[in-house]
Amino acid sequence: MQIAIRYEPKSRRNRREETRQIQEHITLNELAGRIRRSVGQKTFYGIQSLKVSTEHDRVTLNGLCESYYIKQLAQQAVLDMTSDKEIVNNIDVI
Repeated sequence: MQIAIRYEPKSRRNRREETRQIQEHITLNELAGRIRRSVGQKTFYGIQSLKVSTEHDRVTLNGLCESYYIKQLAQQAVLDMTSDKEIVNNIDVI
């Protein structure tokens, strides 16, 4: 008994969708990197273990800092870069 394996190429629509998702992922990663740099500069690198995650409609900040003022500076840095996304500021003040 022989088994025939047949390759069926993806449709152009599927390839376009995959390409769009990859480009969107790269764009979100680039945005996260820019936000990370901006937050670092505006807070004088006062946030320890800063992590920035971006999604389609949300930016989430995580980390530790020593004052609420620095926490607010971080949030303002994100607002300066993206006004169309929800900001979730999970930075803990210690």
